[in-house]
Amino acid sequence: MTRPLVVGLLVAVTVLAPVGAQKQPEADYRVYGQGGLLCREWVEAQREADPAKYDAAYVYDVWMLGFVSGAGYAGLPMRETNSKAIKTFVDQYCAARPTDSVSYAAAALVRGLRVKVP
Repeated sequence: MTRPLVVGLLVAVTVLAPVGAQKQPEADYRVYGQGGLLCREWVEAQREADPAKYDAAYVYDVWMLGFVSGAGYAGLPMRETNSKAIKTFVDQYCAARPTDSVSYAAAALVRGLRVKVP
């Protein structure tokens, strides 16, 4: 394993350990990790982000990319996007709805990316 990957995994485990799983209201799935936290925490992490470090913003970003990737893996037909567009969407969603959970932002993003199949 490369050193940055090991450091990233250690940070993720450290940050995610206290979060646990949370059942989301009006959802039939459990959310693990950063998705159970509030949007205001996403906004704060992004404000304090240091691109040179594996900080809280990095962990949130990776969680979000994993959520969107998982939706694709689950077979949801979605338009192609990129990590910058994903981050921009969630930044705007969370700034407007600070008391929503990060998983609500993720679900809204996936709904917006879905392609209707006839």
